[in-house]
Amino acid sequence: MARNPRRSRPKPFWSLLADRLGLSSDEHDSFLDPRDFDSDGREQPPRRTTSHLTPVSVAPVPTFYDQDEDKSSFGVSKGSRDETRVHHETRSKIEVTVLSDRRDERVRLPKKLKSSAAIQVELAHVPCLDRIENSDSGTWTFKNHLVEIYGFFSAKSRGLSEDSEPLLVTASTAQKQRLFMGVFDGMGGAGASVVERDERFTEAYRASRIARMECFNYSIEKVVNGILGLGRDEISGRELSASLQDQMKERAKDLGIGPGTSRLRGTLTKTLPTTLACADIAIERNASSGNLSVRVRTLSAGDSRVWVLSPARGLQQLTHDDVDIEDPLEQLRQDPPMTNVVSASVEFMLNDVKRNFSGPCVIIAATDGVGGYVRSPGEVELHLLRCFYQSERSGIPVATLMKEAFEGIAHDDVSCVLSVIGFSGISELNHAFETRRHELEARYESLNTELSPEEFRQVVDEIWANERSRYCEFLRGGGA
Repeated sequence: MARNPRRSRPKPFWSLLADRLGLSSDEHDSFLDPRDFDSDGREQPPRRTTSHLTPVSVAPVPTFYDQDEDKSSFGVSKGSRDETRVHHETRSKIEVTVLSDRRDERVRLPKKLKSSAAIQVELAHVPCLDRIENSDSGTWTFKNHLVEIYGFFSAKSRGLSEDSEPLLVTASTAQKQRLFMGVFDGMGGAGASVVERDERFTEAYRASRIARMECFNYSIEKVVNGILGLGRDEISGRELSASLQDQMKERAKDLGIGPGTSRLRGTLTKTLPTTLACADIAIERNASSGNLSVRVRTLSAGDSRVWVLSPARGLQQLTHDDVDIEDPLEQLRQDPPMTNVVSASVEFMLNDVKRNFSGPCVIIAATDGVGGYVRSPGEVELHLLRCFYQSERSGIPVATLMKEAFEGIAHDDVSCVLSVIGFSGISELNHAFETRRHELEARYESLNTELSPEEFRQVVDEIWANERSRYCEFLRGGGA
């Protein structure tokens, strides 16, 4: 069938956002999609993955009016609605908070993404702390009135990490917060071959960063749409799976990798393989009652995980690992192969599940460096709660303590991002979890004594028997 040349293409998201913000047609050209630029502000072909761009949080700020203006005209003087000029008093401000990467490189505002009479765009940079020279390592901390977010990642051998930096995209108003966060673990076994065009990096290293950037590109318009009420803000696992697959194949072609390009290629190897665990979180506080609602949608592939941590129920796993063994403790003991991962060479589908929670909680996304080297699945909770407690007592940042804690037990790269939701501060959080922390410390104390392998296994089985029903509640299909 011949293509209809008169058929109009749908407007891109950034054009719709410009319409929503009141930009004139002449100003549309100055409000461009930031994905069309690299980290130095240079224009580049759209939808190309770049490892230097970092996640952002976009926070729309209420419009301010001059006292003498007719407020009903939304920026147009009384009696002059046909004018295209917009007063500077009505300028909407969008503050973009950017997490610098491990090298602390600062993302610049794209030259063509300039402020106009209707919108002012600003960047605020959050530095990567706790860096180690010549090593992938760092921590991040971001706080506002509804959430406190902590992130960390570290290479196992103080070199290159096949886990990428964690992802965060967030936007907020006075009573609402929308955020998308995630972690990505390039698979060093299935993706062990080195990219020939850059002999320093393996396919696993590249894969985690390509997936991270594609999730950033996909999620930012959903997050902003949700906060501005533009619609079309629904996250779709099927849609993101297709987007990731296309991007992985395109990047594999660009890098000259794929079947037949490596001597390591075989039935157990994949092109650009990585795990993924993301959470799309919508937080809303009722203005009159103060009650908090938290809607969480998890997207995952492989063995990276998303958990929820609450004072009443402790740590609960929200995502299913894509392996043939169901029991989380047996997964720790046997380390089974994964059956579904993001890749350029094999079809995959992200697991997509929705959950609803009420009241304060913590949402955690982490790679297997965090959850794969504990003695029982529930011990992750003990490490987290101890870090919160020690931070309040010592003044050492939470993210720093968590990075050090999991570095000390993992024989792998580690990466994690946590959203602490609804607590006024770390003191309130520690008070809410005080009983849980004491219970866990008493429970795991028995493992700190000298035990034979048989005795150790028996004690772990007893601990897990006490934890399993609660920890696995959502794995059995339960909801909140």
